[in-house]
Amino acid sequence: MNQSQQSQEVYKIILVGDQGVGKSSILLRYTKDLFYRDYNVTIGLEFASKKVTIQDNSLTLQIWDTAGQEAFRSIARSFYRNSAAIIIVFKLTSRESFQSISGWVKDIQENSDEGVVISLVGNMSDLESERTVTTEEATQKAKELNALYFETSAATGSNIDDIFINSLEKVSQQLNPIRTNSEQNVRDSIQLSQKIQSQNQVKQEQNGGKKQKQVESSNKGCC
Repeated sequence: MNQSQQSQEVYKIILVGDQGVGKSSILLRYTKDLFYRDYNVTIGLEFASKKVTIQDNSLTLQIWDTAGQEAFRSIARSFYRNSAAIIIVFKLTSRESFQSISGWVKDIQENSDEGVVISLVGNMSDLESERTVTTEEATQKAKELNALYFETSAATGSNIDDIFINSLEKVSQQLNPIRTNSEQNVRDSIQLSQKIQSQNQVKQEQNGGKKQKQVESSNKGCC
């Protein structure tokens, strides 16, 4: 493979998981080596790219952070296609997010391509005293899913790089790894953004209508 061919290799990686598990923080730590204790909730999708070298091959990663809210989950599912790897993130301090893994796996199985690499990430390992999920049960869950498993801390940076490096190494071991087209990703993201904006507008209008009805109701019998 020559240098021009190497530079054209683009791999799409998606971060999924419940709201508040640290997907955005993992993305920020990996791509910019930054961490913010207070971080805005992702609405729809966030995107970042990074160039890496895996086994002497130069690759471009397109990493997508999806919203964990149920309202946007159905929209994000349509973006699973052409992903080389999907990373399921849960909080080591939240059994609820751990129990949600099965639902995310179901989404992946129904909406992604055959051969996609799955990695399971237990985030917030720095909060050891608040841990509610053991390493043993999380490791067992990963084995059941034939997934890689990592315990990470976006706050300290612990094992963040390993998620992406080891996931990509597993991707590269496949006979026909799933590559993607950067231009198609941009088109897809625009379409998804439009859907998300439309959905947000509908919700705002619905909420506005509810508030108006509440005002009208509170005014009845007044004066």
